[in-house]
Amino acid sequence: MLHKQVENFWKINSAGMRDEVTAMSVADQQVLCRWEDSITPKNGQYELGIPFKETEVCMPKNRPMAEVQLQSLFQKFEKELEIKDKYTAVMKDLLAFGYAVKVPSEKNRT
Repeated sequence: MLHKQVENFWKINSAGMRDEVTAMSVADQQVLCRWEDSITPKNGQYELGIPFKETEVCMPKNRPMAEVQLQSLFQKFEKELEIKDKYTAVMKDLLAFGYAVKVPSEKNRT
């Protein structure tokens, strides 16, 4: 008898509500597949691949443009020493905190 009353209670109080099962989208399925393929244990935890990140990235060859920008930056430093000092301080902080590393000069030439 109590069981029937509880069942009726929930039927009445959950009127209009129902458990909707939603199908996974194609993107969700791709993410799960990538995670299943990339899951690796590391230091007692698991690492998963980043969703939607391609494994092989083709970077453009932009060295000439970067060299032009560098020369422009050097010219600006010659005109405005305060900016040069601030820039140098920021770069030193980046190196000190390990956010950047200094590249040996022989690697700069390749």
